[in-house]
Amino acid sequence: MATFAARDLTVKNVTVANSFDKKGHPGTAGQVVAVNAEGDRQVYENDRFLGHQDTLLARASKAGALTHQYFRGDQITGGTDFIFGNADAVFDHDTVDARDNGAAGGLFTRARHSSSTAASLPTAPAIPSRTR
Repeated sequence: MATFAARDLTVKNVTVANSFDKKGHPGTAGQVVAVNAEGDRQVYENDRFLGHQDTLLARASKAGALTHQYFRGDQITGGTDFIFGNADAVFDHDTVDARDNGAAGGLFTRARHSSSTAASLPTAPAIPSRTR
């Protein structure tokens, strides 16, 4: 796992891959974060984040902290629920590639809102993914 925790950080042209083969290790969870982005005002450009489940964790490092992250021109690959976290993240011209891992639905992320903000924020519908 690669952790990027610095404030005002720019990460360009980096590849982070979680190469764990779940099929080769039956009976294990296989759920490992490839990228842990936890700094405020971070920018990611032309990067490749490759994994299976939980590929990209975009989060605030402290409870209640505001964390803003900008992803542009990146490739993010995974199989199930692979983009997640509580950061305010913008994905601009990124390629999101959902691998077919045998799970029904092809869901690549899910919005989670606290009860205090749920009424004011719309819930986005699931987006069917293109699988390989």
